Amino acid sequence: MTLLKQDDSGYWVSGPLVGVVLAAIFGLFTVIYQFQNDHLWQDGNEISELKTTTVNLNNQIARIEGQLGTLGTTLNTISTSITNLKDSNDALNRQVDALQKQVAGLDLMLRPMPTSR
Repeated sequence: MTLLKQDDSGYWVSGPLVGVVLAAIFGLFTVIYQFQNDHLWQDGNEISELKTTTVNLNNQIARIEGQLGTLGTTLNTISTSITNLKDSNDALNRQVDALQKQVAGLDLMLRPMPTSR
């Protein structure tokens, strides 16, 4: 059995050779299909993992944002308390200054003036 024949009109390919070539082509396509299909499954799994990671990160970000909001409120409360404390301290300093002036005035009134001799 010959796979390739030649006569006056050219070359002819026998049926078994065509079968072998077609089987090789289909085999190659099957290998390529399986390779691509495996890659698609891997890509799909990686995409699924990325989605899960993204959801987890979004949950963590939301939790951290909530904590930052609470910390911001706490810092505002502390800042307001410090401002009120400073205002109270300034008021006390003014009162002490006023008392010192009154004491100085009373001291001048109660102490006798030195007389020159």
